[in-house]
Amino acid sequence: MRLPRSSKVTSPRGPAEVGPSPARNAEAQPIWDAALGVSMRWSPLALTLAVFLVWAAVDGGYAPVKWLPGTIFVLGLTAIVALGEGRPMAGRPFLAAASIFFAAFTAWSFLSIAWADVKGDAWDGANRTLLYLCVFVLFAWRPVPARVGAVLLGAFVAATAAIGTIEFLTLEQAHRLDGSFIQGRLSTPISYPNANAALFLAPFLPAVFLASRREVPPLLRGVMLACAGLLLELATMCQSRASLFALPLTALVFLAISPDRLRSLLALAAVALPVALGTGRLLHVYTAVVEGHEVQLALTQARSVLAWSALALFVAGLGIALVDRRVRVPARATRTIGWVVSVGALVAVVVAAPVLIDRYGDPVDRARTAWHEFRTDKPTNSTYTVSSHLSSGFASSRYDIWRVALDEFKTAPIAGVGVDNFAVDYLRERRTSQEPLHQHSLELRVLAQTGLVGTMLFVGFLIAALLAGARALRRGDTAVAGLAAACLAAFTYWLIHGSVDWFWEVPALGAPAFAWLALAGQVVPDDRVRAPRLPSYALLPLVLAAAVAAASLALPWVAAKEIQTASGSWTVDPAAAFRRLDLARRLNPLTDHADVVAGVIASRIHDRRKERTAFARAIERNTRNWYARFELALVDAREGKTAAALAHLRLAGQLNPREPVIPDVRKKIAQRKPVSEAAINRLFLERTQILTGTRQR
Repeated sequence: MRLPRSSKVTSPRGPAEVGPSPARNAEAQPIWDAALGVSMRWSPLALTLAVFLVWAAVDGGYAPVKWLPGTIFVLGLTAIVALGEGRPMAGRPFLAAASIFFAAFTAWSFLSIAWADVKGDAWDGANRTLLYLCVFVLFAWRPVPARVGAVLLGAFVAATAAIGTIEFLTLEQAHRLDGSFIQGRLSTPISYPNANAALFLAPFLPAVFLASRREVPPLLRGVMLACAGLLLELATMCQSRASLFALPLTALVFLAISPDRLRSLLALAAVALPVALGTGRLLHVYTAVVEGHEVQLALTQARSVLAWSALALFVAGLGIALVDRRVRVPARATRTIGWVVSVGALVAVVVAAPVLIDRYGDPVDRARTAWHEFRTDKPTNSTYTVSSHLSSGFASSRYDIWRVALDEFKTAPIAGVGVDNFAVDYLRERRTSQEPLHQHSLELRVLAQTGLVGTMLFVGFLIAALLAGARALRRGDTAVAGLAAACLAAFTYWLIHGSVDWFWEVPALGAPAFAWLALAGQVVPDDRVRAPRLPSYALLPLVLAAAVAAASLALPWVAAKEIQTASGSWTVDPAAAFRRLDLARRLNPLTDHADVVAGVIASRIHDRRKERTAFARAIERNTRNWYARFELALVDAREGKTAAALAHLRLAGQLNPREPVIPDVRKKIAQRKPVSEAAINRLFLERTQILTGTRQR
C-alpha cells in the first residue's frame, strides 16, 4: 500500500477524505492505519524498540547485566532478518557503505583490546559498539514503508513519554526521593540528569512532526502533541545546561531539512505556550529539593503542570487536526506565511537583543566569564543562583576531562589507547576531585580510544549514513521526506548533546539514535520493494559471525551475573559467593572485577589469605588497579610487613595521585599505627555520595 502524497490528495469534500474507501484507491490510506496491523515482517524492529524502552526504564541499561542480554536478543533478531529477508540494502549504496565502515570500526574496537591497559573494560566497550552495529544493520537491512516507520516512531515517542510520566508520578506519591533527584535535578528513570534530559528530548521533535501531519488521525495528533509537551516538561526538571543549545540547534536542523516547515512551526508554537506558562513551577522543584523546603508541595504543583498542559495540548492538537482536515492553505499562501514568520522572527531577535543585553549584560563579558568558569571549574558569584541549575554558570570538570582525553590521543594518535580505557588515565592525570569513567564527548571518545584509524572509519560511517538520509529528504513525497527528517532530528540531538557528554555509554540513548539514523535512509513510500535472497554461499559466514558475536556477548554477561549474585548473597553463604566469583573470572578472563569483589568479601569476613590472593589476581589482570594495591598495603600492614605496605602505597599513589586517603594511611603505616578498615570504608562511601550528589541530608 502506498503512502499518500500530500500534494496530490484531493476529494470532493476536501482534505478530510484521505482514508480508504471501496470507491477510492488504496494509495489514499493514511499512515496510522498501519497501527492496528503491523505485520510479522516488521516485528523484529518493534521488538528491538521494546528492548530500548526496557533499558530506558532500568537506568538506561547502563549496567552490563542489563544491556548485554538485550544485545544478544537484538543480535538474534538481526540474524533472523538477515537470513530470511534477502540481500541487504538493495539499491542503497550509501547505507551499504555506512554498514561496511561501521563493521570495520567495530572490528577495530575489538582489536584495541590487544593494546588496551584495562582489557576487561575494552571488551565491554567493543561489545557496546557491536550492539550499535547490530541495531544499525537491522534497521537498514530492508526498505521500511513510511506507514510502518511512523507507527514505530510514534509508539516509541508515546512509550518514552509514558515511562517518564509514570516515574515522576510514582516518586511524587512516594513521599521519599530515594535518589530520584541528584542535586535538585530529576534523575529517574536514568540516574544521571543529563542522560535523562536526552532521553526525553531526542524524541521531542519526532513527536512534533507526527502531531503536525495531516495523514495522522486527529486523536493521535492530539496524543503526539501532548507527548511533546510532557517530554519537554520532564526534560525541564532535569535541568541540563547542554540541552539549552542542543535542542535549539537540532530544531534549526530539523526545520531546515523538513518539508512543510509551517506545519512543524505551528506544532512547536502550540507546545511552547503551555510549557512556558508552567516552567516556573517546574524549575521550582530544583529549589525545593536543594533547600529541602516544601518539596512535596513543589512536586504536587509540577504534577498539576504536567496534567493540565497535557490535557490542553491534546485538545489543541485535536482541534488543529480537525481544522486541518477541512481547510487547505494554497501553496502560495503557505510560502507567504512562511516568509512572514521568518521576518517576524528576525524582527523579534533584533528588538529583543538590546533588552537582553540590558538585563544580562554585555555578551562578550558574559562569554569571557563563562570561559573562565569552564576552564577553572569555579562558578562566579555573579552567575550562581540557587533558583536554577540552568543559571548556575558554566563551571564544570569537562575542561580537565577533555585535557586528559587529548593527552591520550597524543600518546597513541594512530591506534588510540583502547576503547573504554579513559578512567585509569584520568585518575593518574586529573587536576580535580572528580572520578569520571568516560570522556564526556563522543568525538574525543572516538579520537582518544580508537585513534586516527578508528576516527576515519567512524567519520566515513557518519558521512555515508547521512548521505543515505539526504536521499530520502529529496523524495517528492513530503510524508516520506518529513519522516526521514524527524528520524535525523532524533539522531542529531543525540549527536550534538553527546558531543559534550557520555551518551555513547548509555544504550537507551545510543541504540535508538542509530536505529533512527538507519531508518532515515530506508524509509520508502510503499512496501512493495522486494530484494533477492542472499546467495547460499553467504549464509555460512553470516551464521559463523553471529555465533562468534553471541559468544563475545554471552561470556561477559554470565560473568557479570555471577558477580552481581555473589555481591548480594555473600553474607548468607560466603563459600558459594567465592565459587561464583571463581566461575566469573574463568568466563571472563580479561576483567578484574570478580577478583576485586572477592577481595572485598574476604576482607569483610577477615580471611586474609583469600583477600591477598584475590587482590594479587586483580593486579595481574589490571596493573592500573590502584585500589587493589591499596588493599594489599592494608593486608601487609596488618601482618607487620611495613616495607611491603609502603611499596604498594607508593604504586597506588602513582596511579591515583589525588586520592586523599592514601597519604593518611601511608603516614599511619609509617608510624606503625593501626589503620581502621571500617573508617576507611566510611570515607570511601561518604566521598562517593558527595561526588554523585546522593548524600542524605
